[in-house]
Amino acid sequence: MLSGLLVCGRCGSRLHVSYKHGRKTYYSCGRHRRDPNHTRCPGMGAGPLDACVAQEVLRALEPAALALSLQALHDLEDERRRLDQQWQQRLQRARYEAERAERPCRPSGSSKRTTIASRRRNRRG
Repeated sequence: MLSGLLVCGRCGSRLHVSYKHGRKTYYSCGRHRRDPNHTRCPGMGAGPLDACVAQEVLRALEPAALALSLQALHDLEDERRRLDQQWQQRLQRARYEAERAERPCRPSGSSKRTTIASRRRNRRG
């Protein structure tokens, strides 16, 4: 995880990952390979160091993660309000259309009177 980011505490060269026994990761200084006069620097197991760094990174990111979670919650609430408003508008539109569709079928008071008056005239005439 930290290959090339860590430096040797003894000589200041960058540490690289190597594998001990084919499985365990190990950070080691390779300066002795480049400089034959340099003695080998001690290395260290990568597991505990990687775990410590990962824990610190997560701790540093925790406030940002909390802020992102809160923002996501607010975004979901806004979306819910928007969808609710949209459904209310659809419901209102459907009621209006239903009422409008019923209007021609219902006789109004004045047309009813006109119809009754014309029937009376037809009976007399």
